[in-house]
Amino acid sequence: VLERTKLPSSHLFAASFAIFAQSIPSEEQLTSHHLAELLAHDDYRLYAYHSNSDVYAFALVYAPAGKDFAWLDYMAVRSDMRGRGIGSKLFQEVVNVTRGERPNAEWLLLEVDDDRNGPKETQRTNRMRIRFYKRLGVRLLSNVPYYFPSPTGRRVPMRLMAYQLRQGAGLSLQFV
Repeated sequence: VLERTKLPSSHLFAASFAIFAQSIPSEEQLTSHHLAELLAHDDYRLYAYHSNSDVYAFALVYAPAGKDFAWLDYMAVRSDMRGRGIGSKLFQEVVNVTRGERPNAEWLLLEVDDDRNGPKETQRTNRMRIRFYKRLGVRLLSNVPYYFPSPTGRRVPMRLMAYQLRQGAGLSLQFV
């Protein structure tokens, strides 16, 4: 079951944050306090994927009202539950919920750690993540340099990807 949680005091928040802390590289992490502040705004949604309150995975989505996009900020599956199709199911649930809650959104955008930098093992892991999203229909944007604005101050190179939420949606880059 996919369930949205807003309350930092809830079991779903705590279990989701534990997966977040274990799965997301430290230079890309938010504090639990910062995450709680984001959830105070309707545009941020934390979803726990669980069965009988046992949380398997989570997703954090930024879905601003009235905009033509949503942003999958973070998504992770608990390490002991990986390889069971949970990530694919979670992604599809997030797509379905986003389509329903934000009917103007045409694209679900996300970032993945760059597979062209760092040690070979890191590159291999990042290529696997990109292939995972591609299997789900997410497109890798090329020639779009992007750096994650890390809270540590270190810019982290990332790759941008996009999933079409609405038939016929166009994607163009605008420079300001």
